Amino acid sequence: MSFLSDRQYGLLSHRRLLVKLKNSSSITRRLNIDYSLNVHRGCVNTIGWNELGTTILSGSDDQHLIVTDPFTRKVLTKIHSGHRGNIFSAKFLPETNDRQVISCSGDGVIFHTNFDRPTSTRSVEGCFTCHGSTTAYEVRVIPRTPNIFLSCADDCTIRLYDLRTKSNCMKDDCNDDVLIKSNWGITSVDINPMNPNEIVCACADSSVRLYDHRKLSTQISSTTSSPCRYESSINGLISYFILSNRQEQRRSRVTSVVFNQHGTEILASYSSESVFLLDPRQSISQEQIKECLIEHRNKKLTKLSINDKKPTSDKISNDENKTLHIKRLRLRGDWSDTGPDTRPFTEEEPTERIINPSESSNEQQSSTTSGHHSQNFFMRRMSDILTQLVTRTTSETMETSPERETTATSNNVETNDNNIHSLSTMSSPIVQPSVSMQHSTIANTNHHDEEDNLSNRTGVYELIYDESPIFRSKNAGHNDDDDDSSIDDAEDFRISSTATTTTDNARLSEHTHRTHISTKWNRIKKRRDTDRAYEESLMKNIPSLGLLNSYDGHRNSRTMIKEVNFWSDSYVISGSDCGHIFIWNKFNGNIVRIIPADEHVVNCVQPHPLNYPILASSGIDYNIKIFSPLAEIPIDDSDRIERTVKRNHAMIEETSSTITVPATFMLRMLTSIYRLRSQEGSPEIDDDDD
Repeated sequence: MSFLSDRQYGLLSHRRLLVKLKNSSSITRRLNIDYSLNVHRGCVNTIGWNELGTTILSGSDDQHLIVTDPFTRKVLTKIHSGHRGNIFSAKFLPETNDRQVISCSGDGVIFHTNFDRPTSTRSVEGCFTCHGSTTAYEVRVIPRTPNIFLSCADDCTIRLYDLRTKSNCMKDDCNDDVLIKSNWGITSVDINPMNPNEIVCACADSSVRLYDHRKLSTQISSTTSSPCRYESSINGLISYFILSNRQEQRRSRVTSVVFNQHGTEILASYSSESVFLLDPRQSISQEQIKECLIEHRNKKLTKLSINDKKPTSDKISNDENKTLHIKRLRLRGDWSDTGPDTRPFTEEEPTERIINPSESSNEQQSSTTSGHHSQNFFMRRMSDILTQLVTRTTSETMETSPERETTATSNNVETNDNNIHSLSTMSSPIVQPSVSMQHSTIANTNHHDEEDNLSNRTGVYELIYDESPIFRSKNAGHNDDDDDSSIDDAEDFRISSTATTTTDNARLSEHTHRTHISTKWNRIKKRRDTDRAYEESLMKNIPSLGLLNSYDGHRNSRTMIKEVNFWSDSYVISGSDCGHIFIWNKFNGNIVRIIPADEHVVNCVQPHPLNYPILASSGIDYNIKIFSPLAEIPIDDSDRIERTVKRNHAMIEETSSTITVPATFMLRMLTSIYRLRSQEGSPEIDDDDD
């Protein structure tokens, strides 16, 4: 570190010194956990530094917003927000002395919170319900602008709010303040820090889109028809990058997009895929980017020697070919396939843990860890039993009724829960739950499980029912048209779903009822597909963002809020389902360091804003962890990196067919199986009437 002597003799400014230190491989490889901030009673889904890097704002499943001094470890402000769902994103408003905050939650509500104003649980001041009941993923502030902010959600919109014109909005179907309208749910958004006119967002069709704010307007949304709204948004589209082909059913979800501090590069983290580094200044045709992507992947396969792992995956595929036609089920709250102790089924259980022994912990953390392991074991066993029951019952049903006609409805934002209700509609073994019960389940969902791609969403239908109902309701981000026919279709579909009953008296009309639902369903699906095709035709001649590099080895499949970020100008960092923080060399893509940081999943990674080598992270654990370069010598993680990357690849293969279901689903399924076997006079069930 020759630059240290330059600093000593005044040849290097303090700011440049910090940049060089953070870019140093020696400093980066010394990072270790310093301490934890135990300030929440739920999973910490969002953290963010203030502009000076002196405080951290955090939001959690406990619905609290907390401002903490990470250096004195004191809580400066703690307030119960107005949210009724899990807080997914929270940001300080600029130029407000860190006293005003905006936040969004899984129930789609946006809140503007003023810490200096008395709070009232009944007040609607600062509440915006414009996104409806869809999940709001992220809020973003504009640098040096205290009154304007953006939000994105599964209602396929990015909205621009100006607190000078309105302090709240409680409309049911609000078309105001829509800056960008798409036919796909928007899962992440960021603003160029050097040029606030550039907005990048991630859509559920696995695309990353770059817009010019100057060509967009919120006035068009409330005065024009739906096609014109799409056209106005496309007019502001500069370029976009899409990972999968339009014809592919499987579309990887983008969980995070972010500009670097210079606004010259964009990181995009894809679910069950790599992290991609994109160049917003480069524009090439879509045909060229496809060729570049194929060439880049081939180079990565050769470099990472993926061919050595193929026999194992092929063996798993062949051995489990008979069972993979039914998706494996996982109970919500089962995190046994996450964390540093996770092992694929093909590997024996370890005799010792790999959590960093230097991590500081207290009695509360120790008891929490023990509780986590007990809960994991219990939930894993319950998931195994559930999968076996569904597989066995479905096999019996298929043998007796191979041509059974079935349909299902989907009304859940969280990953794979739309598959849950489809399983519930199997004619004999599973009883269709009432709509009120479905909404109750949705309202209490924690929205952590991700895996929200079309492959998992439709795979169960195709494999079990030989159908592919891809429709997502308004709550799941389908095209929300304003014309009367679309509204009537959605209303008819809701009324039809409400009419579903599980009583014996309704069995005679069950076939007719399902046919009616299927007809309404197909009408809405056809309209949605038409709108999406029209949007794709508008984007046909728009160039693509340039591809610079990609980064692999981590696992991003369980949560939909997993962040990726830049660590100085030379490194890329991301959380992972294996409970580690991954640090890659930005230029060659090599993994420099992996750091144990959570018992389950690391979701948030936020470097210090002033280039100090300090990192804050959070995840499923109920705390915030602070990392500093504490190691006396640079740490060599070669063995751990090789072991963890290999396990992550195996776990991605094993969990690719897993669907998350609520615990109530298991109770409904067991009840249905009992009734089925009772009606068939099964000798395994004792009949009280005998």
